[in-house]
Amino acid sequence: MKLKIKLSKSQWEGIGKKAQIVPIDGFADGGEAYTDDEMQLIDKKEKTSNEVKRIKDEIAKIIDEFGNNLLDKEGFESRMKELIRKMYIVKGKPIS
Repeated sequence: MKLKIKLSKSQWEGIGKKAQIVPIDGFADGGEAYTDDEMQLIDKKEKTSNEVKRIKDEIAKIIDEFGNNLLDKEGFESRMKELIRKMYIVKGKPIS
């Protein structure tokens, strides 16, 4: 037997306001400010994540172009190699 609870919009919003959220503005759980190192790490992770997403989107675009015969084999290989190189750099992996 499942229990269903109905909440009004104002009740739902009130719950959301009461929920503890750790904001990105530099304050941790107990109200202590993040250290500079922690803020740099958070910033670096966010930038890395955004760049990885951008590269993945570009890879999808290239695959679509190749699939639609808008890109020849050599152009496809060249662009893929460049994006793979960029992905290694973003992830901090050595390029061999």
